[in-house]
Amino acid sequence: MLLLPLLTFAVLCTCGVLGVVLGANRYEQELRDRAESAAIDWSASFRMSAEKVFTPLVTLSMVIQLDPSVDKLRTVFPGIASQLFKLVNGVHNIVQELQVSPMGIIEMIYPLNEQTDAGLGLNIFNQPALRGGALKTIEAHDIVLNGPLHLVNSNFAMIGRIPILIKNSTLQETFGGNLSMPYNCTDLCYNPATHEKFWGFATAISPLDDLKAGNDSRLGPLKQSHYNWLMTRPYTSTEKQNPALTARNGQFVFANSTRWPSQNAVKTDIHIANAAWEVYLEPQSGWRPSWEKGLIAVAVLCSFVVAVLVATIMASWAQQQKLLGDVMASNKQLADTTAKLQDEKLRLDALLVRQYNLVAVLAGNKGASKRNGSGGSDGLDGSTETSKEGLTLERIETMRRQLAVNTNTSLQDIGSIQTIELLGEGTFGKVYKGLWRGTVVAVKTMLLPSNMSGCEKREKMAVMEAAISSSLSHPNIVQTYTYAIRPILEAPPEKQGLNESMTA
Repeated sequence: MLLLPLLTFAVLCTCGVLGVVLGANRYEQELRDRAESAAIDWSASFRMSAEKVFTPLVTLSMVIQLDPSVDKLRTVFPGIASQLFKLVNGVHNIVQELQVSPMGIIEMIYPLNEQTDAGLGLNIFNQPALRGGALKTIEAHDIVLNGPLHLVNSNFAMIGRIPILIKNSTLQETFGGNLSMPYNCTDLCYNPATHEKFWGFATAISPLDDLKAGNDSRLGPLKQSHYNWLMTRPYTSTEKQNPALTARNGQFVFANSTRWPSQNAVKTDIHIANAAWEVYLEPQSGWRPSWEKGLIAVAVLCSFVVAVLVATIMASWAQQQKLLGDVMASNKQLADTTAKLQDEKLRLDALLVRQYNLVAVLAGNKGASKRNGSGGSDGLDGSTETSKEGLTLERIETMRRQLAVNTNTSLQDIGSIQTIELLGEGTFGKVYKGLWRGTVVAVKTMLLPSNMSGCEKREKMAVMEAAISSSLSHPNIVQTYTYAIRPILEAPPEKQGLNESMTA
């Protein structure tokens, strides 16, 4: 009974939930595709903006290679740096400081202020935290980016540095600066095959404080698209020793939104010179659609409602089947009862016909007796008067013929009676146990000798008993089903006969 509703619920619920989940998965995939596209576009835009820092570095390198004199550079550097600031810094503040470091010693800074003046005279090769990066920059012979990181003046910035190599130089060349070559740098700082000698560095510092704080205007597209974002870079050798630094997937987090993207965020890389950064993006509302849980609940609820309806229909069908069975049983019982009543009606009709026949016979015999009596008084001296025995036999025979004319079923009924055993007997009759039409009945027989005094009276009494008994129907009265009256003649025929009344 419950199997089909449960199966219906399971199938509908599974299909509904599966459909919702598949729809949500497709929605998530579309979000991921858009997020990946947004991450790639934003990374490309950010890279183009950040690469503007290369312009002043390459320009200063070209100027110094044309004229490597340190003294002359001190004269023209402020003007060149000012022009480069105007060229590079437009909507975004790409460069906040330019430095020139002959032989690794910072001698020229633009712009000069209280914070930048503190860096004048700093020997990069004498700083353990900076020496390794400086040597790698010389070895790369190309622009190298460091950071983003916190500078000495607490500023958060990216440092771009380019090594300046002067061709056709000697090992003793000082370029008018009277500066010696950095210690332990001979192999990197001078190439005897090409006669290239290390002159120094041109450095540009790009501020990233707004990016770290989330106020950088370049983050506008991400904020407008309601993304959570996060930017990471590899750890430096010094940072690996500081467990307090914020990390994500083994990398240093240098910029992020208020809420971090989850581990399921899309990722893209930003490559600027030697720097390799990672950008993570995720919608603020998450990848899964807001309607997923609601639709799953609706699918489950609808499946439950349909299952309840199926159960209700099945219960109603079962109830109707039960009612139909009860009605059919009642109809069958009614049909059986009707058949029994019909049989009983036929039986009662037959009994009623017999009663009418008996009454008619008795009335006819009475009239015949009166006519015979009056005729005897008017006859010749009564010499031909019939004896009582002959008169009784004549009346019995007359009744027999009239009963035979009115009905032919009584003798047939008597003929169908089977006597089994004697139950009792009296002066004029016996009672047997018998079968009549398959029913156990009591069979009563009465023998009325024709030569007995008062025979006519007793005959009428027997007839009346049968008539009255067959007309009564009461729980406390034995029901009479059939009866018959017939003469019994002893052999030889001239002997006096017996009048037998048999009632079942």
